[in-house]
Amino acid sequence: MDPERIIAQSGSPAQYPSIEKLNGSNYASWSFQMKLVLMECDLWTTVQPGEELKDTNDHRTLRLHECRQEKAFAKICPALGNEQQQHVQHLNSPKDVWEELQRLYAPKDSRLRILQLRRQLYSEKLETHESMDSYLGKMNHLVSELTYVGDRIDDGDLAMTILYGLPENWNIMVSSICNLPESEFCCATVKRRLIAEWARRIENSSGRAEAMTATTIENGQSSTAKEQTRLFQMWKHGSFREGLFAQSKEPRGTHQVSERETEKCSPLQHVRFVWHSCRPQVERLDYRFWSNAPHVP
Repeated sequence: MDPERIIAQSGSPAQYPSIEKLNGSNYASWSFQMKLVLMECDLWTTVQPGEELKDTNDHRTLRLHECRQEKAFAKICPALGNEQQQHVQHLNSPKDVWEELQRLYAPKDSRLRILQLRRQLYSEKLETHESMDSYLGKMNHLVSELTYVGDRIDDGDLAMTILYGLPENWNIMVSSICNLPESEFCCATVKRRLIAEWARRIENSSGRAEAMTATTIENGQSSTAKEQTRLFQMWKHGSFREGLFAQSKEPRGTHQVSERETEKCSPLQHVRFVWHSCRPQVERLDYRFWSNAPHVP
């Protein structure tokens, strides 16, 4: 194949999502995503196992080798945080950069790093996460980090650790899972059941919220109907009319308007039902309108 064509293909912009920069605590996920990016660009062999230039007399081969090295280097370094870039600025090949980052953030048999990751794994709680997916994702991330530093957690131990991080209101669900047969108790089963239970609780909480809203509206409508009935009974027996027309006989300018009466009038569904606080407005109504209302002398 033509080397110039290979150079053009390896440098063509691929459509892949941007990855989170390496920050020192996400090496496992970062290295996996970075590997996919390099594989998509056909540049992974520059890192593993690495590409060595054997024939330096062929200028086209030399050009191809240098171009692939530079492009792989330019893919890796921008995906590092500012502090992480300081560790690799003196390096020239993508293979050296990759091995240096692996030595710093994923050292094999590092007891201190293993202790830190295991402590974080055992202290994770569901309450600190927005959802069950977020909680399980964090646990998977920590397990991946432990794997990269040479540690390994058994499937059953990870399942028990996940259950340990649940709050007390999940005790019934935890007991149900712990009583599963030995052949069914595994990390995949625990995750599947917890995700299903989380979805069920979210659905039930949404239904309760809708029911509470509907109950509040019904109670408000019932209170309005009761108040209208009370005012109608007052009008029917004359107590409301007497107080209303007695107020209208006061000389103008002598009635002391209370703070409640200065509030905005709140009309009801029927115009003949008038609140006591609306008496100043009632005085200004045309008497001919009230003369047509029933029960008015």
